[in-house]
Amino acid sequence: MAQGKQEHNHDERQLAMFDAPPPEVRGMARNPDRPTSIEAAKSVLSTRARVKAMVFQAFKDHGPLTDAELGRLPEFQGIAYTSVSKRRTDLVVEGRLEATGERRGHPDRPNSKLMVWALAEVGE
Repeated sequence: MAQGKQEHNHDERQLAMFDAPPPEVRGMARNPDRPTSIEAAKSVLSTRARVKAMVFQAFKDHGPLTDAELGRLPEFQGIAYTSVSKRRTDLVVEGRLEATGERRGHPDRPNSKLMVWALAEVGE
């Protein structure tokens, strides 16, 4: 490869390093198809926010639930169980949900006990 071509490629890579994606999608978008990847990352963030709001509302509507009970609610039909449980985890980390200390049997695995989660108690 000619020296000029190598220098040109090196310069393009250096410029790309400084063309960072927006902070909300940093680490979610690949460099080669940057515009497409950024749009996809924004879509994922939108979906995450929507599912997280649905999970929070489910606890308001149904009271304490295990992840299995949560994932089987009609409002989550068509949404991956892992997506629902990850959004529940996000809400725990944010302090909006908490473990009750109670465990309930898994509907498909009788020997398995799952943690029950509920809306966090808000201090006065």
